[in-house]
Amino acid sequence: MLAIGYARAMKSGRAVGIDLWIPAMGGTSMETALRNAELEGVSDRVEFRRGDACSIPYPDNHFDKVVASLVIHTIPQKKRDRAFEEMIRVLKPGGILALLEPKSDRWIKWRVDENLRRKLEGMGLRDVRFHPVTLTYPKKRVVYLITGVKEG
Repeated sequence: MLAIGYARAMKSGRAVGIDLWIPAMGGTSMETALRNAELEGVSDRVEFRRGDACSIPYPDNHFDKVVASLVIHTIPQKKRDRAFEEMIRVLKPGGILALLEPKSDRWIKWRVDENLRRKLEGMGLRDVRFHPVTLTYPKKRVVYLITGVKEG
């Protein structure tokens, strides 16, 4: 779980994991995440909440970083802008957005390209960059780490 990894790496602060917690979407549950946090010794530095990227249950300017892995492209196309807006809304000014996503998928109309960069910049991010990353599990493929800094 991403939040547990961040909690292990952080020197201070708390990591928050937000998920729909639908077993079909990876087979995980909030109970399993809590148990894993205990096993990893980070239960005092991580919390888990049920939530949706299109309606994040936190106030404006709350987080230093917002990180999501292989999430945005799975959101229906008509709702993706709302998810981006929410992720940026909960970031503090100067906070970092980091998303790991595939390069493209024609069936779900997803593409990491200059149009996406312009969109994110128009939503209040600066220094938007795309970094290729090779994943080897479950199959070898190139995905992109999309990063940006919230203006302000």
